[in-house]
Amino acid sequence: MIAGLIVWILKSIFLLGLLQFCVPVLINAVTLNSWWKLPVMLVLGVLAGILMTWMHYVPYLLIFVWFSLTHHTLAATFKPEFKEQFEDNTGVPIREAVFKVSAYAYVIVACASAYFFQAEIVRQGASGRVVVPLWSALLHGLPGGP
Repeated sequence: MIAGLIVWILKSIFLLGLLQFCVPVLINAVTLNSWWKLPVMLVLGVLAGILMTWMHYVPYLLIFVWFSLTHHTLAATFKPEFKEQFEDNTGVPIREAVFKVSAYAYVIVACASAYFFQAEIVRQGASGRVVVPLWSALLHGLPGGP
């Protein structure tokens, strides 16, 4: 029980460190103020969900912590001193909508795709009980179907 909790905490710290503090910072540095940030963050959100699925991590509580961290990060980003520094370095005014929509969409897509890729369908077939991942059932159909 304790070992499982420790593993869960370590996975949570790893995922938050990677997906909240590394990936968005790199994407913000590359895309700056462009609306290209949104599709890039959406694709990275799906990849983050696949990473969580691969790690067998279901973000039950992570989504709330992640939203809170995103909220505080965006609040710090839009403080006047940071905005001035950004505008001086890039030469363009910061657009809050680009950052907010992209950041929150990234969190939602990452957690939703992690839930989706780990969801399973249980069906009683001729050979007994069959458990199939939902994404596989949507792509290939249910085994022992009608």
